[in-house]
Amino acid sequence: MGNEPINQDSLQWWHNNFGLPEIWGAKGIRGQGIKIAILDSGININHVEFGKNKVIYSKKQSDKDPIDRFGHGTNCASVAGAKEIGVAPDVELIIGKVYNSPGDGYYADELSEAIRNVVKLGANVISLSLGGTTDQKDKKLIGDAIDFAFDNQVVVVAAIGNKVNSSAGLFPGTYKNCISIGSINESREISAFTIKASELDICAPGENIYAASIKYKFKEHTNSIEENTFYSIVEGTSIATPFVAGVIALMLSSKKYSPSDIKKQLIENSDSMEVNGFIYRVINPKKIFNIR
Repeated sequence: MGNEPINQDSLQWWHNNFGLPEIWGAKGIRGQGIKIAILDSGININHVEFGKNKVIYSKKQSDKDPIDRFGHGTNCASVAGAKEIGVAPDVELIIGKVYNSPGDGYYADELSEAIRNVVKLGANVISLSLGGTTDQKDKKLIGDAIDFAFDNQVVVVAAIGNKVNSSAGLFPGTYKNCISIGSINESREISAFTIKASELDICAPGENIYAASIKYKFKEHTNSIEENTFYSIVEGTSIATPFVAGVIALMLSSKKYSPSDIKKQLIENSDSMEVNGFIYRVINPKKIFNIR
């Protein structure tokens, strides 16, 4: 981790290698007119990558305020739609804070309420970089909310989860109306920490990712210049998930798709890879947008 100025070397592999500059430039597609909802630990709203004209706040969940004191939500929001380093730099971001820290966890009723709320606020894509082992009652509660999003033509992407040598994906990443996301490294090899579940749909960049962050975890927000220009190198299926959300926003900015169409396009235009007998798919925006 560090606080380094933006440089092309640090963005090279997950921007240039996946054709993002060509999509933004030659195609003129930057996610304009699309809203991505990030349901996570909040956001560092004062970071230079965001700004009040870019972020819409969802209704506060429980007694939580929208300030990110953990950094995870800010990381994810920046990968999806930050002004300079995001996959879809012209999207609007809807922020719903559903937990404070990993140890805090999230509650099924709050997450399901947040999903329904961001749908009503006009989200086109919902990014869920969270998950766990959930009882049947909570699975139904969250699943019904995801179905509500799906029925309203909102695409939901969710991390499959991080656990070495595991094949049991985390919920809601394993849910039928979610697109489940794993991570790859710079060589397009599936990350060792990606859960190799049968429900895994697509993998995206999730290692050595340069993201907007916060400096002071679990402390009061300082609003200092340093705090609001802080970046970190991050990894995880949690980070790959907003990358895919950003690509979907680019797709929706160029053409109308249903959630089923989006999933079909992502899979049909992916690259099939294999490691130790496990076959996985790597997202390929160049194929989706016919960039050679």
